[in-house]
Amino acid sequence: LCLLGIHKEKESLGGHIVEVLTGEGKSVVLAVAAIVLAIIGKEVCIVCYSECLNKRDQNAFNDLISAFGLKSKIRYITFRKLVENYIGDLREETKAILEGKKPSKNNNRMKNMVMLVDEVDTLLEPDIYKGTYCPAFTITIPNFISIARMIKNGQSVEDVLKSDTYQKCLSSCPQYAHCFLEEDVKKLPSELERLPYHKYVVRTITCGKERVKRIGYHKFDSVSTTTFNGQKTLFAFLHEQEQCAKDSEEFREFERAEQHYSKLRISC
Repeated sequence: LCLLGIHKEKESLGGHIVEVLTGEGKSVVLAVAAIVLAIIGKEVCIVCYSECLNKRDQNAFNDLISAFGLKSKIRYITFRKLVENYIGDLREETKAILEGKKPSKNNNRMKNMVMLVDEVDTLLEPDIYKGTYCPAFTITIPNFISIARMIKNGQSVEDVLKSDTYQKCLSSCPQYAHCFLEEDVKKLPSELERLPYHKYVVRTITCGKERVKRIGYHKFDSVSTTTFNGQKTLFAFLHEQEQCAKDSEEFREFERAEQHYSKLRISC
C-alpha cells in the first residue's frame, strides 16, 4: 500500500522505501504494484542495478503483464539504460554542443513515470553507488596508441607534444577536440603511474569473424569489455600485449583490437 501512496499520513507516490525480506515475495510485490500503477495511467519502470536480475523478473512476470495488456506501460530496466532512454543520449548531446549544433529537445517522458527501485539497499553500497553513470563519447585517432607507447617508453609530455606523431593526431580529429587531446596527453603519465594498482581482466571475444583481446571490468554480476577507466585501460591493453610473443596468435588478437583503444574520450 505504501508503494501505491496509500497510507494514514498522506497520499503520495513519491519517496517510499519498503523492506521486504528474503522469501517474502519482493518480485511479486513490485510486479503487482507496477500493474496497478499502469492501470491508472502511469508509465512504470522497475529499475535494478543488475541486468541479470531484471531479465529474471521480466521473464517471470511477462505473461501476467501481457494478460493485462500493459507491456507498453511497464519496463524492467537498469539504471544505465533508464538514463539513456528517458533523459537522452548524453554522448550525442555533448557532441552536438561542441560542434555548435542545438541539442535535441527533451521529450519530457518522465513526467508521468513512476520508478520502482529493486534492491535499493544494494544500490546504495559504496562499491555500486560510487560507480556513477559517467558517459563519454569517443573519437577514433589512429595514432593515439602510438602516443601512449611513447609515454610508456619514457618520453616526456613536452617531447610528445612536439612530435610528428602528435601532429598526425591533431590532423585526424576535429578542431574542437584539439584542447581535449592536449589535456589527455598531459594526463597520460599519471594514468601510467596508477597501472600497478589497476584491477582488470583480459577477455577474448569474437568481433565479426575474428577473435580479439579486450580489457574487461567486473560490473555487478558480469564483465564489461566496453567500459573504459580513463586511459588506464589503454595502458593495461599495452601492458598485456607486451607480455605476448610477437609471432603468436595471442599477440595478433591484441593487434586486431588496437583501434578499439586508440581513442580520445570526452566526458559528458
